Amino acid sequence: MAQNTNTNTSGWGRATASPQRRTPGGSPEARPHPPLIQLVGDIDHRDFREAIDLLRSESRLIASGEIRPELIVFAQSRPDKICGEQIKHLQRAAPLAGIAALLGSWCEGETRTGRPQPGVQRLYWYELPAWWRRQLQLRAANHCPDWARPARQLLRQCVPGHPTPGSGWV
Repeated sequence: MAQNTNTNTSGWGRATASPQRRTPGGSPEARPHPPLIQLVGDIDHRDFREAIDLLRSESRLIASGEIRPELIVFAQSRPDKICGEQIKHLQRAAPLAGIAALLGSWCEGETRTGRPQPGVQRLYWYELPAWWRRQLQLRAANHCPDWARPARQLLRQCVPGHPTPGSGWV
């Protein structure tokens, strides 16, 4: 019996192995590599324990300078723990990496009273598990995860059928 070696090309013209199911004597199911993530900030804070454990178990963590990450996650337990200069420095080092802030309970009013960093996706510690699973599903389906979208593009603008600016809907 011949092995399935079908490939398909994604929108960027690179060939990728098509998903395969495990059959007796066959090859294992093809899976995408786990995302490369750099964790910065209060990663040992008790609020973030479950979220950080999830990221550690389902991604490849890298140290700064090793390889350029796909996603940089800032763990911030209190407002202003991470300054804009730190974010800009990491953005210059990995310009294609998405940036997400993993926020603690003390940061929930920051959008009203503080100055949240522009271009950073804000996720509270209790939101991260569901968000992360969705990102992995998007990657597995060869779709763009939220962190790789342009910083100004809102998630609701990416949903098919949602009115776009200038479409005439109010």
